[in-house]
Amino acid sequence: MVHMEKRTWATLLAIAFLAASCGGGRQQQRGQAGTDDTGPARAGATNRQAESSPPPAGVVAEAPPEAPAAAPQPVSGPAGSSGLVDLAQARMLLKKNRFDELLDVFQPGDVDKLTVPERRQLADIFAEAAGRLRSRHKDVSYASLFCERGLMLAPRHQPLLRLQVRNYLHPELKLFGGAEELSEKLIAIDPNDQVNQLLRGRAAFEQGEWELAIKWLEKAARAGRQHSGKQVQEAWHLLDLARGKAQEVKSALSMTRELERRLKLTRARLRELSRQQEQVEARENARLAGGDIVLYMTRWCGYCKKTRQLLDSLGVPYQAKDIEDDNRAREELMKEAVRQGVEITGVPVVRIGNHLVRGYNPQRIRQLVQQLK
Repeated sequence: MVHMEKRTWATLLAIAFLAASCGGGRQQQRGQAGTDDTGPARAGATNRQAESSPPPAGVVAEAPPEAPAAAPQPVSGPAGSSGLVDLAQARMLLKKNRFDELLDVFQPGDVDKLTVPERRQLADIFAEAAGRLRSRHKDVSYASLFCERGLMLAPRHQPLLRLQVRNYLHPELKLFGGAEELSEKLIAIDPNDQVNQLLRGRAAFEQGEWELAIKWLEKAARAGRQHSGKQVQEAWHLLDLARGKAQEVKSALSMTRELERRLKLTRARLRELSRQQEQVEARENARLAGGDIVLYMTRWCGYCKKTRQLLDSLGVPYQAKDIEDDNRAREELMKEAVRQGVEITGVPVVRIGNHLVRGYNPQRIRQLVQQLK
């Protein structure tokens, strides 16, 4: 009994000790928590006091940093659009054939500002407009203007290039040089395309370049040998014409070469004759300069007899030639008269050295004979 009471009291004392220990620990924790809670509050108050208090003398307070300004957002139209052209409006104008307004849909100076899709679509619209103007309205000049404007948008647009070549080849325009230039661009884009070959051949044909025309027209005709379309027929027709023209040129060239050869021989012969003539004239001039005296006369002429008597009295040697009996003497007299620029109307005529004395002129004859002596 006593032993049980002692055990009971020991148990109660242990429980009381444990209870006291737990209560003290919780109170200590509450004290630490109160200290921690007041720390931030005191720090905040200290910071606010420091911010509100003026800075010490001589110290410049720094302004708080400003927030960065928001970057302006670019204003843009729909995706793939420059906002400079309204393609829907352009299609509406094309549908209603309002070509004058369609031509002003964009300004040439804005071409570089348009997007690539805009240029391509607008070029397609202009190509269709040009085709309508040419086929329905028969207005080649206006169609050419639309092609020109469309090629500003898309320089390698094949439908526009082909249509513009046809415009330039049309009798209304006849801009064959421009057609040749654009057809060269078509060949550069696709040299194996039959239409491009045909247009290149046509441009060369109109320029009179027959060999070049034959080259491209043959390719166009052979490319469509299995077909019987209009383009193939046109290629064969122009090819036959070009071959005929080329043959004419070859024949004319061959004839020209033959004429040049003959002309060369003729010129050589003329030079030889001229050289011989110069030699004859040189000998004649030398003979005349030697003092020869010739009397051109006829048998029935009385003054001719007096002239002979005068020459005999002067005692100088001379030749008497009857121009009626001697044709060579007559030709010689005419030639000498032409050389000296005098007119022969009758006889006697005396040649003394390089001088001709017409008619009976004793005083002049004596003077010239005296000079010879």
